[in-house]
Amino acid sequence: MGQEGANRVTYKDYLQTDAFINPGNSGGPLFDVDGKVLGMNTLINGMSRNLAFAIPANMLRDVGDQLIATGKIIRPWLGLRIKTLEDDQDLQGQIKGVSKGVVVKTIEPDTPAYNSDLRPADIITQVDGVSVRTAHELQKEVLKKKVGQKVVLDVWRNGKEQKVDITTGELPGDTQMAASFTTKPSMPTEDDVFGLQVQDLTKALGEKMKLKAQAGALVTNVSPGSPAAESDIRREDVITEVDEKPVANAAECRKLIAEADMKKGAILFIDRKGQKTYTVLKAEKVKAEKTN
Repeated sequence: MGQEGANRVTYKDYLQTDAFINPGNSGGPLFDVDGKVLGMNTLINGMSRNLAFAIPANMLRDVGDQLIATGKIIRPWLGLRIKTLEDDQDLQGQIKGVSKGVVVKTIEPDTPAYNSDLRPADIITQVDGVSVRTAHELQKEVLKKKVGQKVVLDVWRNGKEQKVDITTGELPGDTQMAASFTTKPSMPTEDDVFGLQVQDLTKALGEKMKLKAQAGALVTNVSPGSPAAESDIRREDVITEVDEKPVANAAECRKLIAEADMKKGAILFIDRKGQKTYTVLKAEKVKAEKTN
């Protein structure tokens, strides 16, 4: 699990201290006034500035215990890319009833989250009853779990709160990108929708491209600088839903987008080479494109 734009999980629970620590003391212990170890000095901001950071002792203990027991560090994960709801202004304009939480931006293929009922654009508000308001808080709660442990997430979806059960997996060391068939870009036509060209996803084409999606509208071209491009829609994406309505083919995709309130924007659910993700396509971007 990582925050949007990150390829790996980040750990940021440093202790900040104004203790006098010089460069070169990294790796040494940080003591309290009673001589108890609080952490390990790690980041020092120059000479005599009284500003430094240390890895907490409880994290050191957990890592040490794992190394002694197994010889390696094992961390749990769900297989998500996440974002704090307050940082996603486009999605905030689409939902009502919740103002704080963590957005499921992308679900990686063949992961615990992929095999659960979790969906892109879900808003996670609690992990096993503990409230989470930011992506970092969600990450911290998941890291407290053990690999193979069942986790219950409270999520907000379509104006209702529901629970989703997920069993954590082991965070892989490396992420491998699978090669895929590449579609040939096509020239813009009258069928363009906000700079987006689509065609029917046939069974034969899906198998050739090794796509997990079985139906939908395959994106064959995205015009540079268009609303579709600004919404991060990419060639070879498969649009599977528009505003929670299933998309069976290209014509249905165009129809649903045309019927949507594009001032507010339409949520497009996307299968991206096995990833489940979403984007918000907005009409305002069309006006900006025309005035340039």
